[in-house]
Amino acid sequence: MEELSKEIVKRILANNDGKLEKNLVFSPWSINTLLSILASGLKPGQTLDKVLSLLGFKSVADLHAKVTDDDDDLQKTPNFGNSKSKINAQVQVEGSLLSSLNGAWVDKKYTFNPCFLQLLRTLYKSESSTLDFQNKALEAIQEINTWVENATKGLIRNLLTYPAVGEDTALILANTLYFKGLWDKQFDPSDTMCENFHALSGDVFKVPYMCMMAYDGCLYASSNGFKILRLPYQSDWNNKWKFSMNIFLPDLNDGLLKLLDQFTSSPDLFNLPFEFEGVTIRNLRIPKFKFTYKFQVSEIIEKLGLSMNLKTDTEILEALNGDDSMYHMKILHTSCIEVNEHGTEAAAVTDLDYATCSLFSPPSIDFIANHPFAFMIREDITGNPIFFRPLVNPMLE
Repeated sequence: MEELSKEIVKRILANNDGKLEKNLVFSPWSINTLLSILASGLKPGQTLDKVLSLLGFKSVADLHAKVTDDDDDLQKTPNFGNSKSKINAQVQVEGSLLSSLNGAWVDKKYTFNPCFLQLLRTLYKSESSTLDFQNKALEAIQEINTWVENATKGLIRNLLTYPAVGEDTALILANTLYFKGLWDKQFDPSDTMCENFHALSGDVFKVPYMCMMAYDGCLYASSNGFKILRLPYQSDWNNKWKFSMNIFLPDLNDGLLKLLDQFTSSPDLFNLPFEFEGVTIRNLRIPKFKFTYKFQVSEIIEKLGLSMNLKTDTEILEALNGDDSMYHMKILHTSCIEVNEHGTEAAAVTDLDYATCSLFSPPSIDFIANHPFAFMIREDITGNPIFFRPLVNPMLE
């Protein structure tokens, strides 16, 4: 998953000429899930090998074994829940909720390959349905948008639009990811104050900061040019699922781009290979923020040499006819996140559209995030990054 995350950060920076003028957030988990579903429907060959390599697997069998193991772990979790439609996989521990849903919609002109449909329903717990994109495009879009809105608890609305999705659409696959976590130690809203934030441009402006004095129980590490603070979310410590936010704060006010360069050159940073120590934060200040970010994953993977064709490269649908060039792919990713005094609420949706288109006192430090930084919401037992986000301006939505 770290290799995929590295490439996404690298390509987004390249697309913006190495500059960051707006906030960025994406879910490695969500994109990884959708590409895993896609890999399960690819024919043997170079394209499949490239997708598997990007996902970190040598074979489809290895991929399916990992998905099965993850599902078994979820089933053993006391608060794991499945909806009646079997598309909802969620983990809920005290104060935290992680929910991942998969959906598939095919135009009535086409039929799913039975083997792929079986994988969708059993391995990926995905519900599938047939829609009329050609004659009832608006109704189809509304159905999918309602599904996404419900899956993300209303955070992401109107994902698909017409005519971007319409009569030429053959297939849509989607994964949604929703996370809500309460801080293990919540901030007092009455302590929130507006103070200066130093932007990459050199501008200084006021933003609201969540503040806390003498915060203990968090973990801290420092590395080359930045420091890291891990803030835990509430959880039942007898449960194997534990979530945290890891904040990467550059030493310099304009150090965010250099930090992101380190993530692209050393993707192992997503695995947090640092020696953390328990500390007491004398003065903790983190900006409040809320925003949404959208981008096309398909454009990024195409630049990696992964241009996929629904007819020639996959075994997802049966009896495809006509010009092979008509069956190209689009993968869209949308994330939304809010951080406030109580905790974090975040959602992501990735959709694929096939179309003709210790015993001593810990040290005390200050941690004041008053300039651009990055953070990662992570499940600490598996090490899986759920969301990754460079924050440029807390006031931008």
